[in-house]
Amino acid sequence: MKAWHALVPIKAAADRKTRLADRLSPGERIALSERMLRHVLAILQATEAIGSITLLASDPVAGWYGARLSDDGRGLNAEVQAAAARIGDPLLVIHADLPALAVADIRALTHAGRNGVALAADRHRRGTNAIALGRRDDFVFAFGPDSLARHRTQCSATAIIERPGLALDIDVFEDLTLFAGDRAARQAQIAF
Repeated sequence: MKAWHALVPIKAAADRKTRLADRLSPGERIALSERMLRHVLAILQATEAIGSITLLASDPVAGWYGARLSDDGRGLNAEVQAAAARIGDPLLVIHADLPALAVADIRALTHAGRNGVALAADRHRRGTNAIALGRRDDFVFAFGPDSLARHRTQCSATAIIERPGLALDIDVFEDLTLFAGDRAARQAQIAF
């Protein structure tokens, strides 16, 4: 099989982790999102199945000198759909807020998706944190609330991957506390 292409969408800095605004300052939210992004990128770079990585971002991201497609503000699903059409198969779409992600997680996901579609469920089994598309066919991205169910309805043979590194995304303070512990979460001091 050809090497996988990873697509990592990331919001504009001012729009990142807004659900943490009651606990973290704008600077802390940006720093947190950048640390998680660097971690996800490092894991992707260390995974032998990944041949290339592209960020989907409205602005250049500090420290990233690889490929970037511009996010033109049409919404996550429309932007990912357009980027996927340009990139081709096999494609891994993975969110940038997975601080516990490991190489073994990427291996499991891409292996499961090599002949079709594999979805990485969030810890609540409602959201989708990553999608491995060995063959895209007519797949339509449907990220957002209850995306796992919407993605599953498109493919009868979809594999659901449940691994801690893929399941824990950081959206609300409870997620941050689960990963970093209460004191560290309050201070937004994540070391990974």
